[in-house]
Parts: sequence; structure tokens; C-alpha cells
Amino acid sequence: MHTEHLQNVRPSILVAAWLIAVAVTSLILLALVGLNLVDADAANTRVGIGAMAVGFFVGGAFAGLRGAQAPILYGVSIGMLSLITAFVLNLVFVTLLDNFEWQGVSPDLSVTMVLVQIISAVLGARLGYRQAVRGNV
Repeated sequence: MHTEHLQNVRPSILVAAWLIAVAVTSLILLALVGLNLVDADAANTRVGIGAMAVGFFVGGAFAGLRGAQAPILYGVSIGMLSLITAFVLNLVFVTLLDNFEWQGVSPDLSVTMVLVQIISAVLGARLGYRQAVRGNV
């Protein structure tokens, strides 16, 4: 693919796509809890991973449609932005709040979440890219 160059990834589209992915994921989970389809107190990993997959697919599709270049780099960058955001938030909260105890996630679940985010975002970005290039938007 000839468009996969870092200069084709625009940071504004990347951040907007990540925000859309997080917003759609949150909306899906909020709707499921609001409709009493899942219990808010009992953590259900499959439901969370499924909602994350849909949300990051939508975010990737947005990046592919708006960027119309470098869909794979957009997808991977969206997943990496999640890691950077988690690291920065963890660092800020631990530094500023003395009594803050971060509830960690198991390493297996962490890797699964990052892979689901990246794969979903890449698939969505490829779909959006193909739609943008073909002019079917």
C-alpha cells in the first residue's frame, strides 16, 4: 500500500478518532447497563471487550474516512494512543494523589485489550479508507 507513511497520519484526525472510539465504547456499555442487560457491579470482560471492539472499529472507520491515507498506521496509532493515555493518567494520579491506589489489570487482559483495539481500529480504518478512495461516502 503506497499511502502508509508517517507523514500521512494527521494528529488531529488521530486524536478525534481515538475520542470517538472511547465515546462509542462508553455509550455501548452505558446503554447495556441502563437496559439492565449487564450488571454494573459485576465485571464482565467479554461484554467490555466486545464493546471496545465495536467502538474502536467505529473510531478507525472515522480515521480512514477523514484521513483517506495510511489506514494501517491510523489503526495502530489509535491503539498506541490508548497505551500512552493510560500511562500518563497513571503517572499524574500517582504523583498528585497520595492515597491513590490504581486497580491494575492482569497482563493477559492488558495485551488482549490492546490487540483488540489495534485490530478493530485497523479493520475500521481499512473500511473507511476503501470507502473514501472509491467515493462511496
